Amino acid sequence: MAELNDREKAKILRYLGYADWSSVASSFQLGYPSPSDPEFLVRDAFARITDEGLELVRRDLCELESIEDQLHSCRKRMKASKLGDLQVNADEPFMLRREMTYWTSRLSDDLGAPINPFSSATTGVGGRNAKVC
Repeated sequence: MAELNDREKAKILRYLGYADWSSVASSFQLGYPSPSDPEFLVRDAFARITDEGLELVRRDLCELESIEDQLHSCRKRMKASKLGDLQVNADEPFMLRREMTYWTSRLSDDLGAPINPFSSATTGVGGRNAKVC
């Protein structure tokens, strides 16, 4: 059975909005994770993934890396909207971010693990709203 390597695991954690820490989160109380810390589900999925599922997850990682590379490249073009006859697509960064969201969701689904609901990178807002009484 094939396994994810440490580099792939670190990338998955990052794309799903989790930090790649070596120690257990402080939200673990008496051996049980709190409901606000679903990272253990991601780490558990690393051990349960099948060979077929691993292929899908690796494809998702390739797509996400490609989109990140394209985002990096498009930032260089943000200084101008037109160069000669060439018109730069002003929506390119937004379109790429939508693609990033799609492929992050694919990764989450293919791995069977949740996207961090408290990550500002994945939610765009820095966490969930909580009712304060």
